[in-house]
Amino acid sequence: MLRWMLLVFIQTPVIAQSFTHVKTIAREISFFTTDKLGHAYLVSRDGLYKYNPQGTEVAAFADKSLGTLSSVDATDALKLMLFSRDFRKVYLLDDRLSIRSQFDLGALGLDQPALICMSRHDGYWVFDALQRRLLKFDTKLNPAGEGELFSHKLTSLDPDFMVESSQWIFLHDPGHGVLMADRYGTYYKVLRELNARHFQCEGEKLTYFDGEHLVRLDTRSGVSETIPIPELEGTRQVRIEKNRLYISTPGAFHIYSF
Repeated sequence: MLRWMLLVFIQTPVIAQSFTHVKTIAREISFFTTDKLGHAYLVSRDGLYKYNPQGTEVAAFADKSLGTLSSVDATDALKLMLFSRDFRKVYLLDDRLSIRSQFDLGALGLDQPALICMSRHDGYWVFDALQRRLLKFDTKLNPAGEGELFSHKLTSLDPDFMVESSQWIFLHDPGHGVLMADRYGTYYKVLRELNARHFQCEGEKLTYFDGEHLVRLDTRSGVSETIPIPELEGTRQVRIEKNRLYISTPGAFHIYSF
């Protein structure tokens, strides 16, 4: 136990066993994400809302032409990326949620772009459902590489979430679990026992909600640790940033400190 606590202290903030309620926001959301500064981004039917760590709304964004948001990537707190799979559109926003630029993935020659995420090595990763492979584009949207065909390894693939760490690209697929690909888009392995969407990643570690607890998994060793969290009825999604714990439930969003 002491050894685990030491590892957590070195690599991530120590998570207390008790949490202090900061604020509950009455809002029905489909999903949310957070950035490294502790801001939370709530996605609802009528738009995107940004809250600071104290639970105060600091910005909002809405554009009906974008349609339903499929994902929000806050890897870079100063450059938020919004994606609509239905319209194949991507918006890049600044920290005030004002539009910096936008582009159409269809214009890049992609017929069925299913997922997109920021690359920590510059540019973007796109998973193309038609080709069933990862494609890399640089910041100027020029092709920068492509991975192997995932269909050579897996069948009936339809991932619904993707994020890149410094070492791996992680994709969640309801029928398989969490897929891992290296920084060149090459398939590595699948974590079949892990079927959790909207997880967080850092290096080779994944943090996710398993239905009861927050779990931190070392994908290299397979060792996981569970972190007790406040029991809230209908908990849907959980994330942690700095000294804040964020939980969404039906009709509400909760912020705790630790």
